[in-house]
Amino acid sequence: MIGLHVTPNHYYETIPDVSTLSNELWQQHSELIGIDINEQAHINLLSEFDLKYKEDFNKFPKNKVTCPYQYFINNGYFEAIDGEILYCMIRHFKPKKLLKLDLDIQLICLLKPLLKIRPIMATKQN
Repeated sequence: MIGLHVTPNHYYETIPDVSTLSNELWQQHSELIGIDINEQAHINLLSEFDLKYKEDFNKFPKNKVTCPYQYFINNGYFEAIDGEILYCMIRHFKPKKLLKLDLDIQLICLLKPLLKIRPIMATKQN
């Protein structure tokens, strides 16, 4: 381990602070019992996304536009790859409803007209 994070080390990120994990953890082999990674299926799905939807998501504006709730890639939260993959997954799997949990409102506003789905807005209760 070289002690370098390539992603933000923050409470809201899903990747843990590896400096808090023991060195022994990195030496253990896991059988991942009950988990089928199925790499080839993932690669095939990403290839299908590229073929079917690349033209669409390449049109996403990079920077903020005049429309106040228009999704744009350089938003500081849900940027390239995240927004593109979510867009592709929703286009591909066609859910009838989308449950919004702590996603930026821009993303919901982008998805609603493009995907013709009915978002259900949910907020955390303190």
